[in-house]
Amino acid sequence: RNETDQYDFLQGQVDKLRVTCASTDFGKMRNMAQEGDMPRLEVWDESMSPWMDDNPNDIWCGLVPRAYLSNWPNVAQFIIFSVYKNTGTTINLATQGIVGTTLAGLNMRFMMLLFPHG
Repeated sequence: RNETDQYDFLQGQVDKLRVTCASTDFGKMRNMAQEGDMPRLEVWDESMSPWMDDNPNDIWCGLVPRAYLSNWPNVAQFIIFSVYKNTGTTINLATQGIVGTTLAGLNMRFMMLLFPHG
């Protein structure tokens, strides 16, 4: 990308930050207002032009950041491997999985503090 493209991309990201989602907005939204008008978000659907992350009029209004969406298959796998013969064992496996994952994440953060350049 050249400097103009980078500036346009960054300006688009700044413009995205100015549009906020209402508590009733969820999922892929599109700002339908003209430039300079107050934002007017509508739910995106397939009849509109393609939804793209780099389009400043396309806004993600989710409970979790859009980057987390790729992790849902791992959540399903975690649930499948945690369910066992009885409730006690299931709770035990789920607790061990959550604590283990949390500790692994904290360990990674700690190592990044110790070795910031890898």
